[in-house]
Amino acid sequence: MSRLQNRLDRSLTALTGLLPGSRANEPETTSRVDSTHTARVIAARCSCCHRSKTTIETTYWDGTLDHLRSAADEGCIRCSFLAKCIVSFASDIFQKQNSFRAWANFSTCELKVHRNGKPDNFVLDIFALHEQNNTPFNNIPIKRLLPGDTSSDMTSITIANWIQDCKSNHTDCNSIIPDFHDTSYSPKRLLDLTNARIVLRENVPGRPVYACLSHCWGRSNDLTKTTLENIDEFKTLIPWKDLTKTFRDAVEICRRAEINFLWIDSLCIIQGCKDDWDEQAPQMASIYRSAFVTIAATNSKETIEGCYRTAGADYLAKCVPGTDVYVRRQPSKFPTHWASISSEEWPLLNRGWIYQEMRLSRRVLHFCSQEVIWECQNARRSESGCSDKPLGSKDTQTYKTTMYGAVPYSKLAEDPRKLWYRTVQDYSRLQLTFEKDKMPALAALTRDMETLRADDRFLAGLWEKTLLLDLLWMVWPSPKTGRLATWRAPTWSWACVQSQVMWGSSVDHVLESVKVDDIRYVTTGPACMGEIQEASISLHVPLLRAKFDSARFESARLCWDPITPFLYDLVIQDEKMDYDFSLPGPCNILSPTEVFIAPIGINKLNCHHTGIVLRKQDRSIYERVGYAEIQHREVVDMFDKGLRGGRGMTWSFSVEGNEKLDLVTTFFMSIPVCSVTII
Repeated sequence: MSRLQNRLDRSLTALTGLLPGSRANEPETTSRVDSTHTARVIAARCSCCHRSKTTIETTYWDGTLDHLRSAADEGCIRCSFLAKCIVSFASDIFQKQNSFRAWANFSTCELKVHRNGKPDNFVLDIFALHEQNNTPFNNIPIKRLLPGDTSSDMTSITIANWIQDCKSNHTDCNSIIPDFHDTSYSPKRLLDLTNARIVLRENVPGRPVYACLSHCWGRSNDLTKTTLENIDEFKTLIPWKDLTKTFRDAVEICRRAEINFLWIDSLCIIQGCKDDWDEQAPQMASIYRSAFVTIAATNSKETIEGCYRTAGADYLAKCVPGTDVYVRRQPSKFPTHWASISSEEWPLLNRGWIYQEMRLSRRVLHFCSQEVIWECQNARRSESGCSDKPLGSKDTQTYKTTMYGAVPYSKLAEDPRKLWYRTVQDYSRLQLTFEKDKMPALAALTRDMETLRADDRFLAGLWEKTLLLDLLWMVWPSPKTGRLATWRAPTWSWACVQSQVMWGSSVDHVLESVKVDDIRYVTTGPACMGEIQEASISLHVPLLRAKFDSARFESARLCWDPITPFLYDLVIQDEKMDYDFSLPGPCNILSPTEVFIAPIGINKLNCHHTGIVLRKQDRSIYERVGYAEIQHREVVDMFDKGLRGGRGMTWSFSVEGNEKLDLVTTFFMSIPVCSVTII
């Protein structure tokens, strides 16, 4: 043990003996402290954590590791314990340039250090296996040790326990199982894993218990596929050697869990057969929802990489000497929002096709970089305990419904419009190999949404009954590309852009003068598949003449046309163009060019109006090119004064703000409406 470790041990032991309730009959060698020094230590405040050196209550504190070590030497019980934890993890990181941030009860300890000549920022996970941890601190988080290999027997036992607990105690997870006599949900094809063989079977009778595999295809030439040429052969036997590593691992996981059937897209849908694809693709909702569990190769970029992983040495916990506390590098926490997913840590979750698979599955086993993580309708569980969280009906957290982007899907089910906005916002940031898949990759969730929106019609990613509000999508945070050379969707649909989109969270009202006059929408096949033949909408809407000028500031390229001085009191706020029109090509916009802003929505919370930016093509034919918010100049001034005065958004609830909003609404209502057709 290093001299630093020995010094910290003596400091922590001595200070522990001074705490109220400590045993008076401790050996003299562990409590030999000069009485004068004792009084001084008790009275003194720590120069690092700024609390009494002997109190065991912990709050947030930060500093350099060098300062932490000095505070430990000076007798602070909290700094001594934290320093001992850090030394137990890696004694070589106590250098002047290294720093830490620690939260109450050591729930989080962030380290910003240099190791082996390289910067390394990470969270040191400090935890105990049970409440009695042989330290003065009683609220240290309770977590679990990692087996270190996700193919281990210990991991298989943990998975079996999760499955049994879910089957026995989670009503929500089992209530969506179809009736035993209802076989309509069963996939047309399944892989039969019994008798130490793998066989492709069609129309399995009864109600087979099966798993689905969710995986990244990667290079298609490495993928095992069913085709019209080999399907008869696969109905007899699929050779083990022909399976990729991910497929082999999935078969092993199923057999360990005593699941006899497995559904894999490339093997259970005939590849290259349009008729089979057209039949199977709309069934994805039934296939994934009806599976007993979905196995997700979450850390694999390609199907040749497999499901299993071995944990790095830093993730294997070390016991802090003299305690029942452990330290390790914290395994990556499972992302709580689709908007913040690392492509390196969670490559599967960045793929567009995977989104609906995760949304529809009632149970998912994520095979991650360091551990396996379980998700079902009621809970998220992890081998380490770092990602544990109640879900669904077990989630008692209160959410602001106006901030729909952060509200769990289950909490939005009563508001289909907001649920759809959240769905598109999360989905639109994900990657697709082929842009033609934008609607098919969301088709299963679209079918689900159709059941929530009775007598409604799906229109290229928007919905007829909420069309005017649905039109108010915006690219976020800025466009990534120019317009596609190949037409995929009308310009009024978010499906025509290659960027993430979102809707304003508090735009719930529409100008009374704006009306939908006509909708022309024709598809080949189911509307949810997005094979569009004709798509246009005609509106009665006021138009405000403006200019698009790329020479202006990037965030303010829209301005009112000088021939409309009556618009002086209105300010164009938060404009979002749909594409990067500066890119060369047939669809770029010359600068300056005439555009029109069509005000449609009203945000009563933030006192502004929202609209779409249109460019005229011919007579009354327009194309959408962007989104903009319009606010009265005095409301903008009120907002700025509120920020300078530290009042934040409180200005938006003021009488003055609402009066100006009503004034602008009245002005827009007085403008004669134009008949425009958007294509």
